[in-house]
Amino acid sequence: MNKLNIVDMFCGGGGESTGLIEAAHEYNFDINMSAINHWERAIETHSKNYPFAEHRCENVQHIEPETLKASKNCDLLWASPGCQHFSNARGGKPRSEDSRSPAWEVIRFAEILRPKRIIIENVPEFRTWGPLDQNGKIISTCKGKTFNAFIAALRSYNYIVDWQVLCAADYGAPTSRRRLFIQAVRKDCGKKILWPEPTNTKGGDLLLPDWHSASEIIDWSIPSQIISQRKKPLAEATMKRIEYGIKEFWGDAAVPFIAKLYGTSTAESLEKPLSTISCSGGHHMLITPFLCRYNQGNNRVHTINEPIPTLDCSNRYGLVEPFICGIGQSSAKQRNRKLSEPLSTICTKQEHCLVSPMLIQYYGNGHAVPLDEPIPTLTTKDRYALVGTDNLGIELGFRMLQPNELAAATGFPSDYEFTGSKVEIVKQIGNAVPPNFAKAMFGQILKEMTA
Repeated sequence: MNKLNIVDMFCGGGGESTGLIEAAHEYNFDINMSAINHWERAIETHSKNYPFAEHRCENVQHIEPETLKASKNCDLLWASPGCQHFSNARGGKPRSEDSRSPAWEVIRFAEILRPKRIIIENVPEFRTWGPLDQNGKIISTCKGKTFNAFIAALRSYNYIVDWQVLCAADYGAPTSRRRLFIQAVRKDCGKKILWPEPTNTKGGDLLLPDWHSASEIIDWSIPSQIISQRKKPLAEATMKRIEYGIKEFWGDAAVPFIAKLYGTSTAESLEKPLSTISCSGGHHMLITPFLCRYNQGNNRVHTINEPIPTLDCSNRYGLVEPFICGIGQSSAKQRNRKLSEPLSTICTKQEHCLVSPMLIQYYGNGHAVPLDEPIPTLTTKDRYALVGTDNLGIELGFRMLQPNELAAATGFPSDYEFTGSKVEIVKQIGNAVPPNFAKAMFGQILKEMTA
């Protein structure tokens, strides 16, 4: 088996490494990998899953590239420098030139290692990289100036350079994360830049299947807590987002959706991928389904995993379906997604929540039970209200999406092992490159090599 020498400059918890290794094995290549990261926890996770790799827990600025085991005849240099101080997700927060500077280390590594190929991954806003004013704000007239200098530096070392913005959902991940990819190929290698063909497309067509949905990564066995029974009430802004999601998506047909805890993105169906997962992680809540029986006095709701009780010709059972809701930041509007859509961006703290609707009638002794039974669809009516006092008719269950769900949304294998606390695991997931990206890009390159 041929061996490829790969340097992963900012390896994190192993997102890109996972995709690169999967692609290599698919084309019968072995990997000699050097993985670098400054965070001990990320290196610990990477080492646990890929013990064969060389691991360096250091800032890239302190590493002499030629000392890396994979430095000799390097086939690929992959670099995903920190994106926080390039991303629009910072909102109006000041940016730091020092936090952006590690990106320049890619040029130093390229000069010394002379890898055959370089792939750089970052947020799309990386293209606007330019000088900051004294308050850490972007100087609008200088947008892209530093980016252009960065590209010119790569080209000065005899590399052909091109870039594209790609969506992870187009390559099989249940997240709609969009990322900028810069490819550089050494001219004397006689190779060209190759971009992967999508494996999925929004809505599906004659050639490609639809995007994977957020509902595919939800662990429906995890119960949600009834919102009205919480010891500490949810924030008013969170409740407004849930209410907005119900008004936006349910109406006369109970349709699942996702709402984000932070930011201002649009409400989304669960039939779509989860939106970008950032390193703060918990931005999404999920509203989950239950079965409600109506037209009788002592009705109760049933879980979606238990059999439907005796049926008759009146069709007494209906489904109130799930949505994911985001919490935090300002607007209640446009933070929701259906479960049929991809999950939105996963951050480094938890902002995805599962909100489970439990429908209770105004009259009778009906009560809610866990959501674990199969059910037909139920329309919601004006006689039901959203959470609150005893005379309201809807009870909603609420929980945060768990790390295993966020990891699945990012595209990690189900057997991938993370180390650290829950907060540290979510941070690793939010910082990770979706493995599907790396696998698709490297797979396209290896396909040409083996043709």
